[in-house]
Amino acid sequence: MEILFDCEFNVDEYSGYADVRQLEKIVYNLLSNAFRYTSAGKVVKLIVEVDQLNEILILKVEDEGIGIDEQE
Repeated sequence: MEILFDCEFNVDEYSGYADVRQLEKIVYNLLSNAFRYTSAGKVVKLIVEVDQLNEILILKVEDEGIGIDEQE
């Protein structure tokens, strides 16, 4: 059984300035960690949305992995 990967895009199009290499590293690291600590049969989800009021791109990664201890 494999890990299910789901993408949710709550925006059709968004224009802005970004360092593409750094953005790519951030997304890669978030997803890499999510997949590393998520067991087979569980879900990893990438959510992309825009805060229109503050003109901010929001990237979220949700997973069903072991998580981080609250003390850390």
